[in-house]
Amino acid sequence: MKKTGTANGFIRFAKMENVLERINAETNWEIFRWFISWIRQSAEYSPWNPPWDEITMFKTTLLQYWNDLSDRDTEHMISDWMAFQRFLDLEPGTGVPDENTIRLFKQEIGPDGMKKLVDLFELQLEILGFGENQPISFVPKAGKYLYPLSANKI
Repeated sequence: MKKTGTANGFIRFAKMENVLERINAETNWEIFRWFISWIRQSAEYSPWNPPWDEITMFKTTLLQYWNDLSDRDTEHMISDWMAFQRFLDLEPGTGVPDENTIRLFKQEIGPDGMKKLVDLFELQLEILGFGENQPISFVPKAGKYLYPLSANKI
């Protein structure tokens, strides 16, 4: 029987959830904490003290670009999808990063900083065995979905 519509959606979601769990479990996120702190300290002006952990915010931007979501849609999807909350290490009912926090984080990191973070992340994905031959489309190759080419996304 051919799978259509909703069935394909559930299959894709199940695969995505499994890959998110694997990425979350196998990635050394502490490297990114150090790097994000370094980028933030290097900024000429840091007007913002994030209410969320740097790793949570970086993972939020990954989810956003993988799924081509606006800041507002990212906030809502994190609220709605337990898989996203687990990827971000959030406990149910504890709140999620709001759209303004997401926007401010991306502004503070900037396009150059985000590219450096993404390059480091892609190296880890490559070491973990992710890449072009992954069975689902949201795992990026060469930063395709991780950082925008246009300035209006960052």
